[in-house]
Amino acid sequence: MGETLDETNVITQEWLTSLLPRDAATELRQVRGDVTTSRIPKNAVICNVYTKAESRKLEVPKGKVAVSVAVDAEHSVGGATGVGSYVDVYVQKDGVTDRLCGAHVIDTSEDSGATREGKIEWVTLAADPEDVKELLGASGKGTVSLTIPATARGKKSGGDE
Repeated sequence: MGETLDETNVITQEWLTSLLPRDAATELRQVRGDVTTSRIPKNAVICNVYTKAESRKLEVPKGKVAVSVAVDAEHSVGGATGVGSYVDVYVQKDGVTDRLCGAHVIDTSEDSGATREGKIEWVTLAADPEDVKELLGASGKGTVSLTIPATARGKKSGGDE
């Protein structure tokens, strides 16, 4: 960690393209001068996860609280809940479904590059402060599902925003 990549510590090897990560460096010039932000295993393919520090900042709207909720593609409109989407959040248990709140999506595991196999695993919502407790407890109560209301594209839905 903290090591600068160059000819002395990077070797080029042939790999099957289908086995390389999407963001794999294929030439030394792509990573020369980059500083490692995590330990790189011996003979590992160098990709952004080893050299990029997380510098993204969430833009949390005034009066809202950022809260992350675990979801999967099946329960997040096929993974279509991207940054900027307005969603309604539901929790289901024992055949009963309750709407918890509506909120804007401000980050996702997919948008932040933190997914496994390109599948959405969580969303971060800009929620009203009074909804945070319910959202944090939702995963423990049952299955969390997100829906995108028809009027959701940049507009209020169901009186929530």
